[in-house]
Amino acid sequence: MTLKIQLFAALAHAAGTKELSLDLPQKATVGDLMQSLAQQYPDWAPAPEHVSVAVNMEYAPMSMTLQQGDEVALIPPVSGG
Repeated sequence: MTLKIQLFAALAHAAGTKELSLDLPQKATVGDLMQSLAQQYPDWAPAPEHVSVAVNMEYAPMSMTLQQGDEVALIPPVSGG
């Protein structure tokens, strides 16, 4: 399946784009997605412990199974005051 991945803030800046397209096998999980990103983009891929993943506008655990057409967003930590 092919998923579109939205990148925000520092992740978009590091990747040089706000959106990626990623091919994953059927029944892939959010964890599989993160592992695939780390392999394909080793210079900037976020560590799973340093990013929140949202699927269809809801935060998702690494164990969540992805479906064709899911809207995935990677959100880095933010700080401020």
